[in-house]
Amino acid sequence: MFNQRTDPYYQAIRQLVQGGELGEVRRIQWTITNWFRTGAYYGMGGWRATWKGEGGGVLLNQCPHNLDLLQWIFGMPQRITGFCSFGRYHDIEVEDDVTAYLEYADGKTATFITSTAKPPAPTA
Repeated sequence: MFNQRTDPYYQAIRQLVQGGELGEVRRIQWTITNWFRTGAYYGMGGWRATWKGEGGGVLLNQCPHNLDLLQWIFGMPQRITGFCSFGRYHDIEVEDDVTAYLEYADGKTATFITSTAKPPAPTA
């Protein structure tokens, strides 16, 4: 279940976009990089961050809800160009850093950026 669709925050954003209250959306930028994972996290089991064990990395494990929200709010893109780095920041075989460029039939474009390599910012 894509449970984020039930969040009133995302429902309000979708209503603003779909209702046209923001005007024509021409460009979308969606960045979600708060899923920092340490090497110890990946070392906790031989199945983690493997094609056989999990079937993928950040796109499959951390991002499905954000990818769903992006298409639920703005529609399905017509074309996607993706750049995935496999084991860029961790000693793993699956993707831990992704940048995607999306093109829509109505001319709008989007970037989607995600990673498990950005450590959380210190809090005061």
